[in-house]
Amino acid sequence: RAAMAGAGIHYPVMLKAVGGGGGRGMRPVARDEALDEAFAACQRECAAVGLLGGVFVEELLPAARHIEVQLLGDGAEVVHLYERDCSVQRRRQKQVETSPARNLPSSLRERLFSDALAIGSAVGYRSAGTVEFLVAAGPASAPAPRYVFLEANPRIQVEHTVSEEATGVDLVRATLQIAAGETLRGLGLAQESIRVVAPAIQARVAMTAPGGRLASFAEPGGAGVRCDGALYAGYSPPSQYDPLLVKIIARGAAGGHEGAEVPASSWEVVRRRLLRACSELHLGGTLQTNLADLRAILASGTFARGGEWTTELLDDEKATASALGTPSASSAPSAPSAAIDPARASRRPASAEHPGGPLPLPRLPLYRQPLPRQPRLRASPARASPLDVSGQRPLDRAAAAERGAAAERGAAAERAAPRARDLPRAICGGARGGAAPGVGLRGGARARGGRRGESQRAPAAAARSGGGLHTRLRGAPAAAAAVRGARRPATAPPGPARRADLGASRYAE
Repeated sequence: RAAMAGAGIHYPVMLKAVGGGGGRGMRPVARDEALDEAFAACQRECAAVGLLGGVFVEELLPAARHIEVQLLGDGAEVVHLYERDCSVQRRRQKQVETSPARNLPSSLRERLFSDALAIGSAVGYRSAGTVEFLVAAGPASAPAPRYVFLEANPRIQVEHTVSEEATGVDLVRATLQIAAGETLRGLGLAQESIRVVAPAIQARVAMTAPGGRLASFAEPGGAGVRCDGALYAGYSPPSQYDPLLVKIIARGAAGGHEGAEVPASSWEVVRRRLLRACSELHLGGTLQTNLADLRAILASGTFARGGEWTTELLDDEKATASALGTPSASSAPSAPSAAIDPARASRRPASAEHPGGPLPLPRLPLYRQPLPRQPRLRASPARASPLDVSGQRPLDRAAAAERGAAAERGAAAERAAPRARDLPRAICGGARGGAAPGVGLRGGARARGGRRGESQRAPAAAARSGGGLHTRLRGAPAAAAAVRGARRPATAPPGPARRADLGASRYAE
């Protein structure tokens, strides 16, 4: 109370724990009677997670816009990478960010840049950082809207990705290079060379309740869509950390605007692209997320018009219902689902209230839609059969019949040929006899390059074994010819006969 009196701060105020952040350790206070309880609550909330419990107070601007400036410094020079609008919040946690801010007066934008650069230059800042402001809500045509300093974050923030897409500068890479000794000029990041190349919007998909498991996950894709996350099937998010799961960033077409002034048509392209990406994102399992809320926000006319969203809009049920075009609890029986219903938001027709008409949300993600059926190949009635294996010409009925008959004749020839147990006798000239007439083992062995003694031992071995298959008839062309002559029928067609010859010659060898 003494600090508030000395600084001339009046209610409403915001109490913040020194170790808080991301919505933790923050309590708005509208009257003096609630100050003690809010002070103790901030300390308890931070002590429960091991954070510092010191508390400071600042002026609270109700229904304000949250605008922050991205800085990058090398210790001697500080530049800005334009601003972000982080006004879409629920319980002081950011949901959607845009870069640059829509419908922000040029004079106000330059003043925010000047103050942010002054803060960075005063401390010789050397890294990536953010200076945040609260801008009093009011018409865009107001000459000089009131704004107040909120805080400075000397680090990379979650929403740095939307500034990367808007300016085309890799902030993480630049931060590491500056830490390694590079300068902004050496990296080609002078202030005059940094500009907005395309509008960008980011949506944060986060858990709304602790616990749960991700059974399946599929990212959206397409031109101008970026998805930052580390999710996988089977992932169970720990409850002691930030509930953020994945960030989806959509970027518009480059060019077509001057500085940070982006036409409404370009913003509409980015909004529809991000809405489509959020519709394609698949999170299966038991996790409770804000994905349906994000779809409804992006499909709302309030967001489509730009510059009308404030930090407390989602915390007020009636204001939320008005912004999203859905009935509030007083007029709808199903209050929890009526405030933010993506199905209702997507069915609204195009009108002056909702420019362009929100895109309808698909019932299934695009990757789960069934593929079109492929036409089946059918044989033409004029043809006897479909294409053959090579796919070069259709089979002829007469040729197919001839092949079938040849196969039958070959089978009959196989049945008429000597059996396997009779082949040794036919080759070796009977039981315990010598070689068959005309069989020249000596010459055969020499012809096949065998050893000199092998041809002399073969007849005796054949006589002792009774003409068995193990008599090393490795080179018996005459015997094979005799068998082929005995087995070849006079009427056998060429194809089956060649197969029978091949089998007999292999067996003889």
